[in-house]
Amino acid sequence: MKSYRQLIAETNQLNHFTEAPASGVEGDYEGEMARSELKSLIANAKALLTMIAQDSEIQAWQQSKITKAADYISAVHNDMVASTVPDAP
Repeated sequence: MKSYRQLIAETNQLNHFTEAPASGVEGDYEGEMARSELKSLIANAKALLTMIAQDSEIQAWQQSKITKAADYISAVHNDMVASTVPDAP
């Protein structure tokens, strides 16, 4: 199992954005930004899993934020899955 410091180092590596394309083409980077945020989310979630034992007591506001984050990610996932499913004939 990775240490907390290793997970933080991975998070810091994942939190950077790549440079704009060399062609000079400007554009929106929603996909790139979303992927970077998701990588950070994964690293932070892994770190939290190592920090919180199954029988741990955490503060109510911490549980609330974890629940809200899970709900938001689930909502985006469900919407993206639904948008890729073709309509019934």
